[in-house]
Amino acid sequence: MMTNICVRKGAIVLLTTAVFAGGPLFGQALAATDVPSELSKFQDIELRLVSFLSNGKEIAIPPTITITLTFQNRGRISGRSAVNNYAGIFTAIPNGKISIEVTTATQMAGTPELMELEREYFEALSHVKQILLKPDRIILENETTSLDFAFNRAR
Repeated sequence: MMTNICVRKGAIVLLTTAVFAGGPLFGQALAATDVPSELSKFQDIELRLVSFLSNGKEIAIPPTITITLTFQNRGRISGRSAVNNYAGIFTAIPNGKISIEVTTATQMAGTPELMELEREYFEALSHVKQILLKPDRIILENETTSLDFAFNRAR
């Protein structure tokens, strides 16, 4: 009985430490990877959003909508959201940290549902803190949100 209580307390302390340390919620931090160098391998490749999680719930992406992100040289990004095209800037540093700012977007109007999806996407994109680079995808995340992008392939 006493061992069981000690194990539970240890698990609670470990979980609390992880939460308050501010690490990513959905993935593991990168090891000593040179993120800017690795990210250059994805330069000018259109990535498609395949999964969008926010506050523990999946944000539905309608099958007729393709949300994209392209990393470009000199710290620029571009893409298409639920309704509008957008562009912006990013800064990535070797420890896996990244910041993204959407600086411009076209001003097309869409259905209320698509405009809400676009608002949520831009909000999530502007609050990412961590980048995880995989061979066929990029995951952008913070403590509550995860944006999973894969190479843009036909659905």
